[in-house]
Amino acid sequence: MPQRIYNTRSQKPDTLSPQDANRVRMYVCGPTVYDLAHVGHARSYVFFDVVRRHLTSKGLEVLFQQNFSDIDEKITGKALAQSRDPLRVAEDYISEFLADMDLLRVERATIYSRSSEHVGEIIATTHALLDAKAAYEIDGFVYFDHSKAKTFGTLTHQDIKSMIAREATDPSSRKRSLLDFALWQPPKPGDPAWDSPWGRGKPGWHLECFVMSREHLGHPLDIKGGGRDLIYPHHESEAAVCEVLTRKPYARIWMHNGFVTLGDTKMSKSLHNFITVREALSEHPPGALRAFLLSAPYRDALAWTPEGLKAARVRYEKMVSDLARLRAWGESLEAGEGPVLKPAQVPRRQIADIEGLEARFEKALDNDFDAPAALGAMEQVLAIGVSVCKDQAFPEDARRVGASIALKAVLAMNETLQIVE
Repeated sequence: MPQRIYNTRSQKPDTLSPQDANRVRMYVCGPTVYDLAHVGHARSYVFFDVVRRHLTSKGLEVLFQQNFSDIDEKITGKALAQSRDPLRVAEDYISEFLADMDLLRVERATIYSRSSEHVGEIIATTHALLDAKAAYEIDGFVYFDHSKAKTFGTLTHQDIKSMIAREATDPSSRKRSLLDFALWQPPKPGDPAWDSPWGRGKPGWHLECFVMSREHLGHPLDIKGGGRDLIYPHHESEAAVCEVLTRKPYARIWMHNGFVTLGDTKMSKSLHNFITVREALSEHPPGALRAFLLSAPYRDALAWTPEGLKAARVRYEKMVSDLARLRAWGESLEAGEGPVLKPAQVPRRQIADIEGLEARFEKALDNDFDAPAALGAMEQVLAIGVSVCKDQAFPEDARRVGASIALKAVLAMNETLQIVE
């Protein structure tokens, strides 16, 4: 079955057709590193980890890039409070982020890129946009002129006039339009800064990912992903820059995961209503947290509730227990310690059921990465394997073969979902 993915831009499922036959170029927006990662971040990175692992299981090479936004006023604020260098503070939080993702069994990206390491390319790109008459300079600021991008607004499916009407007015703004955005800007006190033709300054956020992805992956990307809060203005702005400079779309498929909510509000560092990954892992095993984060369709909101966490913990612990039973029965056969049985001696009904669930697992993930359905299929294979182990109607040797078949299927599924160790 071809890989079908809901595309934010087309608002329908599209078929993944990589530009390179066996290579997928995927870029997922990373965190702004001024604090520890919270479970809202974890949802995005766990989900895209499953995306990457599933595509890899289908024989595709996934060239996966993730960035770190290490130039930001919030980082500067923390650095000033600690009398430290902002880039050093950012680097410390990058290390903490990677440690958290390792605990969650999120595979490391092929490429990690930092905004601070691409300032030269950002300045060159700003030059190119000025030369193309798609940007303008005012008092050390360089702004992108959104009107130069014919498709601006199409990722968010909004009319430009209505977007302008909803933007808050700012009497001090130097911009020609409220929808224009900074490509380069003067630093604020304590910010890291670099020399440029427009004065000493720092990059604008919306240009950074475009420059970094073009440097390492080229355009168009096969998949561009991130949280749904990035659709506007961040991803809309990136797409506009790419259209003007390359006359190509920024990405073939745009994917956006839903929020984790605490109460009725999006979990967010800026709102100070979040649970860090570290806090969550102090109370729940990594597999239980992954099971929770994958328990709802990725585009839907996911409520952080005691009931939901308890249900995920119960599912996880049963899967761990069932897998231990299968290993006890099936691994001796894998080690060559058991007899070789004839096909007629193996529980055929069980084999057919497991094969059907393996197909269901693949179909679920092929259909817009339906992780909840895939997780359910994995649980059912475990349940079938355990039931065969207990079934006295079969001789012990046949039950061991049945356990071995179920074990192989579960371990292959777990390679993608990473629920149990």
